[in-house]
Amino acid sequence: MMLPSPYPHSKVAKSPNLLETSASGLADSSWVDDHHFGKLTEDSPSLFRSAFATPNRSSCLRESDLIHGEQRLRAWLVNTILEPLHVRIKETNLKLDKEHASPPIRIGVSSAEALQAAMVSRPELIDTMLPYILPFLRVHTNQSYLVSRISELAADKFMMDYSWNSGGREPVQEKVWAADLVSFGRAARRPWGDHLPTDALLVFSLFSAYMDSQLTSNPLVGSCRLAQPFSAVYTLKTPQRPSPVHLAAESFYLHMSSASPPHFDFVFNDADGSPSRAAIPRGPRNLFSAILSFINHIKVANGGRLDRMSIGPTGLNIACILE
Repeated sequence: MMLPSPYPHSKVAKSPNLLETSASGLADSSWVDDHHFGKLTEDSPSLFRSAFATPNRSSCLRESDLIHGEQRLRAWLVNTILEPLHVRIKETNLKLDKEHASPPIRIGVSSAEALQAAMVSRPELIDTMLPYILPFLRVHTNQSYLVSRISELAADKFMMDYSWNSGGREPVQEKVWAADLVSFGRAARRPWGDHLPTDALLVFSLFSAYMDSQLTSNPLVGSCRLAQPFSAVYTLKTPQRPSPVHLAAESFYLHMSSASPPHFDFVFNDADGSPSRAAIPRGPRNLFSAILSFINHIKVANGGRLDRMSIGPTGLNIACILE
């Protein structure tokens, strides 16, 4: 189901000279094995070239396409996912606070499991935004950090606080000891640690959750993942192995080949099932370049449709990122 947005089908703003980060190094091929994970094409003239094995199946993304596309993708992520999600969380918490329920629940404090249980015991919550928000809250167990970081990333229309290999400061409650008893004092913040998701992983997970809400259920993914029609078919996270859906002819997906440091590849299969992957550099721009390669492949080689949904303005409205 779609998360209603106060900015439906927003046009993406432009920002000249937004990104000056240079790429550093090609993605290595250490993740390639004899199981499936794809081969790096060798005829790529540019570091940023989306390397497709068969030229008539897809076109290449030039460096200028990726730089401009990244600006628009950042804006699309904020306008379509992060800012509406932040607004809906605030609105829902205001409603929850007014109810004075026992036990009290609050997004960013209560666990996703507690929120799910509350919807079962309190059916009136089904008529709130909570059912739409809950899939996004499942991307990480640290709810206070998750909600805080969503708010921080949504604060700028180009997500300028994005830190690909780390994140924001973690909200914590300071402990105060008195007479062998502990109580929690004022809220504080401590530096990001590796027990928290990197911004790259967080944004990727939120993007996947949003896309899950847009596509229809696919029985090919198995009953345990019917609620994840995008994630189950079009993503793969290490150490997971490819499913038969990933191995099928002409399948394509985003593969998180490394969690630390985060690295994402775009993998696509030929008509005979032979896999290839785009030549995407490591570093700050990696996630955006992978998603842009994914979108470009849909536009050029998959009829402009993801599953049965258009990626144009009548559907996902994501094709505009590469226009």
